[in-house]
Amino acid sequence: MGTSPALHPDRRDGAHPDRRVIDWRIRLARPGDGAAMSEIEASAAHLFEQYEEFDDLVIGAARTPQQFESIIRKGRSLVAELDGRIIGLAAAVPFSRELHLEELSVGCDWQGQGAGALLLSALCIDARASGFQAVTLETFCEVPWNRPFYGRRGFEVVEDLAAHPRLKEDLYRKISAGMPAHVRCAMIKFLT
Repeated sequence: MGTSPALHPDRRDGAHPDRRVIDWRIRLARPGDGAAMSEIEASAAHLFEQYEEFDDLVIGAARTPQQFESIIRKGRSLVAELDGRIIGLAAAVPFSRELHLEELSVGCDWQGQGAGALLLSALCIDARASGFQAVTLETFCEVPWNRPFYGRRGFEVVEDLAAHPRLKEDLYRKISAGMPAHVRCAMIKFLT
């Protein structure tokens, strides 16, 4: 596995200014993609190793292929492919009129080159076309490729968790498992 490219805060997309043009293919995730999606999530998690503040936190293991297959069956997840190989994913599940982004990951070798932004954009376009009113997610508050990344793409921090009981419950579940409350937040992007 190669080293991950550095994120460049001077670019809106966080990509290297000299990045090459890459012919990504975005498609709906299909049965059988779970193993590759699990590997991508594990690969992407290596980026957290450069942040000392996460040394004592338990980030959690990547989802298993079976867990991803269960998410795939919901029919709302996307993958980014390059030359027939999955290099990124947007795993999402519907909750009433909202689509919840469970995971957005790009493999270590492909981070910082626009695949994550493209996956997120495609997911939001598809969600809106499908009649969802919003896309929701939970993320780390101060990690550059988390809350700030989503904020630049129209997501807002959910300040009133009482108005979003599902998000509140998810955050409290993580906190009760040992995650400090100040490091996580819920976000929403309204599509209508």
